Amino acid sequence: MSHPAPAGPDQATLPLTPRGTRLTLLALMLAVLFASTDLMVVNIAMYSIIKEFDPGHGVDDSRWILTVYTLALAVSQPLYGKLADLIGGKRIMVFAMSLFLTGSLACGLSQGMGQLIVFRGVQGLGAGGLLSVATVLAAQIAAPRNRAKYAGYAGGLALVGFVIGPVVGGFFTDAHHLLGVTVDWRWAFFLNIPVGVAVVAVLLVALPNMATRPGIRIDWLGALLMVGGIGALLLVLELGGDTYHWLSGAIAVLVAVGAVLLTAFFLQERRADEPILPPRLYRDQAFRVAVPLSVIAGFAMMGVSYYVALYLRLVRELDAMDTCLHMIPLLVGMLVGLLFTGILIADHGRYKIFPIVGAAVAATGAGLCATVGPDTSSWLISLYLLLFGLGIGQLTQVPLATVQNSVPEDDLGTATTAVVFVRMVGQSLGPAIFGAILNVVYAASLPSWIPADTGASAGAVADSTVTRSLPPEVQHAMGHAFVRGLHGVFLVGAAALVIAFLVAFRYREQPIRDRAGVPAGEPATADGVA
Repeated sequence: MSHPAPAGPDQATLPLTPRGTRLTLLALMLAVLFASTDLMVVNIAMYSIIKEFDPGHGVDDSRWILTVYTLALAVSQPLYGKLADLIGGKRIMVFAMSLFLTGSLACGLSQGMGQLIVFRGVQGLGAGGLLSVATVLAAQIAAPRNRAKYAGYAGGLALVGFVIGPVVGGFFTDAHHLLGVTVDWRWAFFLNIPVGVAVVAVLLVALPNMATRPGIRIDWLGALLMVGGIGALLLVLELGGDTYHWLSGAIAVLVAVGAVLLTAFFLQERRADEPILPPRLYRDQAFRVAVPLSVIAGFAMMGVSYYVALYLRLVRELDAMDTCLHMIPLLVGMLVGLLFTGILIADHGRYKIFPIVGAAVAATGAGLCATVGPDTSSWLISLYLLLFGLGIGQLTQVPLATVQNSVPEDDLGTATTAVVFVRMVGQSLGPAIFGAILNVVYAASLPSWIPADTGASAGAVADSTVTRSLPPEVQHAMGHAFVRGLHGVFLVGAAALVIAFLVAFRYREQPIRDRAGVPAGEPATADGVA
């Protein structure tokens, strides 16, 4: 068992020995890596799953394997943050990992598409805790000045997980025989189990328990209203424009249900003893700035990256591997932005400049993406993506660091997961809103001489069987209109980042705390709190 280090000027909430800190940080980062990897692991393996379970109708159901994981991961995060504050992050992290491993084992043993979808939901509920509470615990074992650095490690590994997820899934797409064992898509889930058990063992041994707050009363009604409301609105983004028309009755019902439940949730929070999202957070100036910055960062990051990939596939006609290679500068830029921003904040104790510069650089990159065409050189595309990634990395990192530096320690988990959650909401909004913009600009850019019944819709651009059946002049006009639509998407992304640039000026520079709960320069009382 690692024993707490003696109190010092850089005291953490959960002080550990250097060895205990390294072990715990490694365990937390592995949890983040595997939870983020599993978000994308089934994408490439989906064909093998459909072929085994339901070759006839599995394609229609297969999208829910990803959707239910994403929904469960998103809606559970605010609740995990509150429980970490009330009960202690270690207990909640072990619970979340147990849930994740149970879901992983059940996914690997599934005997049908319906079972797999249900168990992916269980796995997603666990992953929500891994991604959110790991960030909370990393902040608690770090001296406050190093919190931004540790958050950068977590964010960087989450990005790596998103990238390697399809690679892991691709390896398990076809059955292999290793040491007499048949290894197929199920092992993409079984692989989580030994690593997850090791993570739990490290946390149980190395991390001390935090005292549970006396007389706690968990706001279960608020939690139920929040999960229902957020889930309904996220379903709107998942189903709208694809499964259902945006103006359909089903979408209208989901919007109404989500609005009613969230209104009831906010009313409940005002009278609950321990609200899931305490109203006092909204009075914190850093939190009020961090929320819109996080939404815009998620919105621009997911939207621009998704449609750059679409440009590479449909306009440049690259295959999947070449598309991934062309996207590497974006990943490199984001990793550098995340990691170096955290290191610089830790070294110099200042942060306001980073979201300002980050938003400006990201807006420049997104704006330059609006100049690409069928013949744009690969090195220019790489430069634009590198710029965009560098800016987004800074813009993603700072809101979390500022909130952790500003809010009381009792609200650290709640505030941390709230920032992560709203960024995920932005990531969900990005592709949906950008898709609507693409369709509008595409339709406006099509020449009037193309009849409406030719099938020359924006969606048809992705279907080669449709486009090849059309006259060459129609194909050319469709390609031109599609590029114009993409330009509209990237310009909207740049405009959103300009708004983030202006919002970032509202930050009030605060010195990084010298110790948990104590602003820099203020004396601590006997219990360590000023």
